[in-house]
Amino acid sequence: QVRASDTDPNIPFELVRHYSFFNPACSQKNVLVVHMVGTFASPYQSVMFPKIAGNLGYHVVSLKYENDLAAQTACGTSNDIDCHYKFRKEIIDGEDVSAEIQVDSVSSIQNRLIRLLHYMDGNNPSQDWGQYFTGDSIHWGQVVLSGHSQGGGHAAAMAIDRPVKR
Repeated sequence: QVRASDTDPNIPFELVRHYSFFNPACSQKNVLVVHMVGTFASPYQSVMFPKIAGNLGYHVVSLKYENDLAAQTACGTSNDIDCHYKFRKEIIDGEDVSAEIQVDSVSSIQNRLIRLLHYMDGNNPSQDWGQYFTGDSIHWGQVVLSGHSQGGGHAAAMAIDRPVKR
């Protein structure tokens, strides 16, 4: 468990933490599973799937991210056919593309993920978290995205722009 603010001092302090799962006793798959929880949920409320994946030899992170507004609530009455995608893209990348939400690049899923990977690699070098990134570039071909509810929608939206493992 690690707070996002411990991985990047520019991220505001949050009580809720990211979770990571790694079992060194397993045959390693050399695949990173990135799991995102649903609206209002925290990683600690959804540990069964990430724990199972970790015990199958995957490196797993369950991210704490901006999820206190549902896409359907934000875009339910919008006439913009791209509202849901723009909403998700702003949460994912921190680009100002949605009038429905305000997430900057520091608080984005993208930044939280790369900062967590750097943190995990620096604090657990024997676990080989560094295989999933170079600098600030994630090796998307080694990444499986998953999520529950809104997190699943974010996983699908991320896969549009990233060559993730399928």
